[in-house]
Amino acid sequence: MKALPNDLKSRVNRLAHAEALAHEAAVKARLLADLERLQASGATTAEMLEHLEQQAHIEGPEDPAAVSDMLGLKVWKPTRA
Repeated sequence: MKALPNDLKSRVNRLAHAEALAHEAAVKARLLADLERLQASGATTAEMLEHLEQQAHIEGPEDPAAVSDMLGLKVWKPTRA
């Protein structure tokens, strides 16, 4: 597949960033509402932290390498272990 022109890749980056910011705000609002609900029901700080940890593992992002390949971008990889 031929790499996309830089102006298209730049536009994709701007759109993705804008969408990520909106998603971040929605996730923060949902998590804060969860914590308020848990606190009101008498949950301990440890229980609320556990809830947040569980939320972090519910859904991961798409494979970054596949997305980068699609856009014709190079993925940084460490050269040493």
